[in-house]
Amino acid sequence: MIHRHRSWFRSGLLFAIVTLTSSSFASSNRVYQVGDASDIFYSKLHRLTSSGLLQPLLLKKAQLSAVLEAFADCKHRVDETISQNNTLMRMQMPKLDQALKLAKEGKPTPQALLKDIQAASSACDSAREITARVNVDQMLGVVKKVCDRGQLKVMANELHPADYGITTDPDKVSYEQRIELFVRYVLLDPDAHQILIDLYKIAED
Repeated sequence: MIHRHRSWFRSGLLFAIVTLTSSSFASSNRVYQVGDASDIFYSKLHRLTSSGLLQPLLLKKAQLSAVLEAFADCKHRVDETISQNNTLMRMQMPKLDQALKLAKEGKPTPQALLKDIQAASSACDSAREITARVNVDQMLGVVKKVCDRGQLKVMANELHPADYGITTDPDKVSYEQRIELFVRYVLLDPDAHQILIDLYKIAED
């Protein structure tokens, strides 16, 4: 299985904002340009991989409904964080432009100016990390509540921790940590939303 999981806040991962837009794949008849073939190919491969990870769970309609509801909450939280971060970054843009102008002139960035820019960057990073943690906790709580032991076991065994930067001995990665890994990289992946909707349409009651 090929793992190319984008997630909204990937600070080990989660939430590195997805830059590919739905319009890129709006038509199966579009003429692909040489320059965008790679992005399109890997995006489609990613969706196929995500489907292959979600299908074995055999989620029922009620379970999918609960997961989709949590997903909507998480998406809303992400949108708010993006909006707040964008506002902060726009406010800092003149200072960044000033620093770049000085750099172009061969002059160092004043410490006070650099401190302000770095503080804004740190604040945005912190906001993303907090949102990621809240979202993971919410989805993890839903999964533990609505899924049975068999489904949780599938989640725990689907991914290889080393593929996601976890260098700990695989045998030392707990059952709970493996389920959280699945939540982070699969259920909270942007592509998961449409896949979950499609599964809901064909799921058993």
